[in-house]
Amino acid sequence: MKILKQSVYLFWIISVIGIVGYIVLHPDSFSVESITASLGKFQSELLLVYAIVSILRGIFLLPATPFVLGGAVLFPEQAWLVLLISMLSVFLSSTAIYYFSDLLGFSKQLEARFPKQLQVWKARLSHPRAVLYVLGSTLIPIFSNELICYVAGLVKMPFLYVIFGVMLSSFAVFYVYIYFGKSVVGLW
Repeated sequence: MKILKQSVYLFWIISVIGIVGYIVLHPDSFSVESITASLGKFQSELLLVYAIVSILRGIFLLPATPFVLGGAVLFPEQAWLVLLISMLSVFLSSTAIYYFSDLLGFSKQLEARFPKQLQVWKARLSHPRAVLYVLGSTLIPIFSNELICYVAGLVKMPFLYVIFGVMLSSFAVFYVYIYFGKSVVGLW
């Protein structure tokens, strides 16, 4: 288990360093012209790439907001498909992070440093009203759904409470984002 934990850490660190390094070394690759040209080359595969990137973004705890807005702008005529892909992305990443939150071993460190606070949150998040905590926090766009799922997994909040709150709030927020994204495209 220790080797698996170290491998996960190493993969995550190398991936983040690689992405940041590429951005720093090739900033021109992220200009509007460069992105537009790249998207034009892969028009037929673009929806598949969008789906894969949307699903993988949760591994890096990246918020879904830019991906949903990007999907709405790229595929204004396929808004329901963008919504479906976004919801699938949140479901898969939230579920994986909830169940694998303890894999990295942070719960033991939290229990050692904050035993009383952790017991209080375990009690709060074990109640059916805990869905309201999840709903409230995931309706705020700056919070990552996956981060909420990570904490909920650490304190062992019942999975159904977590996923119900995340999916309900995500649907509402994504619907507004997609409608807004389509409106922006309509202005152009």
